[in-house]
Amino acid sequence: MNVLLLRPPLEFRRGWNVAAQAEIPLALMYLGAALRRAGHQVVLFDGAVETDPSRLAFSAEGVLHVGAAWDDIARSVRDAAPDLVGISDLFYTQMPQALRAAREVRAVLPRVPIVIGGPPVTVRPEDFLAEPAVTAAVLGEGETILPALADALARGSPLRDVRGIAYRDGGRAQVNPRADYIDDLDALPDPAYDLIDLERYMRVATMDAAGKWRWKDRRILTLLTSRGCPYKCTFCAAHAHMGRRYRMQSPERVLAHVRFIARDLGVRHLHFIDDNLAQNEERFHAILDGLIAMRKEGLALTWETPIGMRTDKLTFDVLAKAKEAGCQAIFLTVESGSQRVLDEVIEKHLRLESVVGAAGACKRLGLKARSGFIMGLPGETLADMQITVDFAHMLKRRFSVRGHNTLATPLYGTRLHEICAEKGYLRQEMTPDNVARSFEEGGMIETEDWTIPQLRAMRDRFKAQSSWLHRMVRKVRRALAE
Repeated sequence: MNVLLLRPPLEFRRGWNVAAQAEIPLALMYLGAALRRAGHQVVLFDGAVETDPSRLAFSAEGVLHVGAAWDDIARSVRDAAPDLVGISDLFYTQMPQALRAAREVRAVLPRVPIVIGGPPVTVRPEDFLAEPAVTAAVLGEGETILPALADALARGSPLRDVRGIAYRDGGRAQVNPRADYIDDLDALPDPAYDLIDLERYMRVATMDAAGKWRWKDRRILTLLTSRGCPYKCTFCAAHAHMGRRYRMQSPERVLAHVRFIARDLGVRHLHFIDDNLAQNEERFHAILDGLIAMRKEGLALTWETPIGMRTDKLTFDVLAKAKEAGCQAIFLTVESGSQRVLDEVIEKHLRLESVVGAAGACKRLGLKARSGFIMGLPGETLADMQITVDFAHMLKRRFSVRGHNTLATPLYGTRLHEICAEKGYLRQEMTPDNVARSFEEGGMIETEDWTIPQLRAMRDRFKAQSSWLHRMVRKVRRALAE
């Protein structure tokens, strides 16, 4: 079959940082490689890449459209003349764009099957199948499921025989048994880089001080080398689509991919977007050893972990080796400054002394570090939140680790959402727009212990302390430089 893989345009509310959104469509590139291996022809159209920053403008409602115009998508679909269209939706907040893309495709291709996949699709396929333009939904890892579905559609076989999909049967959503998770990630082909124009991703549109959108160079590629998370943090839905069992590429496979990126693609800075790159210590050390060897060969690679890593995996020796291997920045996933909240509310079971140890190690090594926190979880009190504010302030003051705070959003597929639904804590309907507003403004949850205004005030206190200290540090540095 001729398959068109499509990422729809993105929309962001005012206040979001859209500069980091032009990542390569890694999921679609893996799918494209898997479809080719199965004998299908593939075209990839990425509608999320902006081509002209001068046309970027917020609407009256404070929404920014990033990427191709809908007319451009319709023309590209018509020109591709595919037998099957696969649409990717990685975020629940982008669900309206994914469904509109399905409608745009259906208007051009009335009889072509349209398949949709991604984490929010896996968690709630019925929401996507409610759109008549959507033929089927892929649940979980698509590298095995989508080729099987394409084969079934080509043969005219019943959809009930395809594991890992959902489809409409008699007007109702029919969910087939889930496909097995992919045990051997080394068996997957490398992402199909030739399906994209790589240079389009080596720049992003950012707003300058005058409020004008301009191009900024950004020669970075993302890598995902492992899947699944064994932990049970109540706010996270990663297990719902990738499982709890940690599965990983071998160090040899990771290093071969990195070498290809550096030598053949000419990109020397990497973002590892694994949920926890250091989960398997033996593998992590083998990867670091390989990166150090590459640097000695003259491949001066640098990298960071913007998704974060569990802080209790980051000893001084590990961080020293990571820096030698080219690591430039570490994101410490802390979540709370209260040990009780970490253990009883979030169920992360992370010891705060390990956070202090990792922060101190980064300071001694001269390794840039940031920390991430979440506030506003059921079972958390205002006093707990103040402890978090104070802990984040301490990390900044003692170790120059700047803290970032997010108010909890009860995403579908999380234990947090189940708790909020069971106890009546939700103060807004779960819609993509409300979730997007929550990420920006905060305040979908209210419990017996605090109100939404109190929660937002605590969030503002966190920001004020962090910003005040950040300004003071910059002022001292400027004074010392004079």
